[in-house]
Amino acid sequence: MTEQTNEAFAARLTESMANKGVQKHHRASTLARWLGRPHDNPEFARRWLKGINMPRYDDQALIAEVLDVNLNWLSFGDGPRQPETPQRSETPQRSETPQGELGGDLKPELIELLREMSDVQRYSLEAFLRENRRTHQEQ
Repeated sequence: MTEQTNEAFAARLTESMANKGVQKHHRASTLARWLGRPHDNPEFARRWLKGINMPRYDDQALIAEVLDVNLNWLSFGDGPRQPETPQRSETPQRSETPQGELGGDLKPELIELLREMSDVQRYSLEAFLRENRRTHQEQ
């Protein structure tokens, strides 16, 4: 990551926290608390807010979820600031995914569950599945 990228991330993070009503002198400890880390000396969070370092992707995903902002916007400045809210229907719909793309035999209920997951949940599931596939390919 470049210094310019870190500073741009810090600006978006600071702006989002201010919009959420987090006071300037509480931002580092608030970030630590959101991430379940010790918040008595959150130097790591101060470094993020100053643009010195960037958080790991999973931390960025959790922060974006708490701040209710789009993960790509927070991380890279791409896309809309606010996350898209999926339209939920009362009755399950058939998958719109063509046969063979995402696995045409997936149950519509599974696809709906995937759509309802938060960014953090999808990231965790994707990481688990990639690791599982890598482990099986090595065997």
